[in-house]
Amino acid sequence: MSSLKNHPENVTGVKDAPPIKKQIEFIKTLLPTAKTIGVIYNPGDNGSASSLETMRKEAKVQGFTLVEVTPINSSDIQAAVLQLVGKVDAIYVPLDNMIVSAMKTVSSLALKHKLPVFSADSGSVESGATACVGYSYPQVGLETGELVANILKGEKTTEIDIASPGKIDVFINRKALETLNISLPETIRNQAHFY
Repeated sequence: MSSLKNHPENVTGVKDAPPIKKQIEFIKTLLPTAKTIGVIYNPGDNGSASSLETMRKEAKVQGFTLVEVTPINSSDIQAAVLQLVGKVDAIYVPLDNMIVSAMKTVSSLALKHKLPVFSADSGSVESGATACVGYSYPQVGLETGELVANILKGEKTTEIDIASPGKIDVFINRKALETLNISLPETIRNQAHFY
């Protein structure tokens, strides 16, 4: 697809690609002295592979070095987290099905080693990740529902741009924040969703 307005016939929707630039800016805000981010991803997962290129470019622009670890299956995840201990200031998990499904393991092990975990998946915060800057899936669902309603009313998919949820939310895990002794700026505290 060349643009969100120019797409194949009978194709439209709401994209939830992670706002990587804002996520890295958020890491910088919460951890102003951080220089190195560990990224855990499965190279076979298209979701993480596609966002990783953007992550690499944006991290470089914002002055971060990335350390990438690539567990091939779920039994490798603990070892992947431990590879990052002592080498990074924070861990980032992209939209990666295998890693996100093991978020309780990732976050508890990282927390034990005083490493904050930032996730591209807002639901991961409930599972222990420190924070996420991203889209609320209920909001994505509402916007998708509006598109479906317009199609059912007769609007052609070629006339409907592929949309983005628009509003970016902040999701914070209170326990992780307290354990890591990270203080939130008041502006973030006032707009965040806490778990």
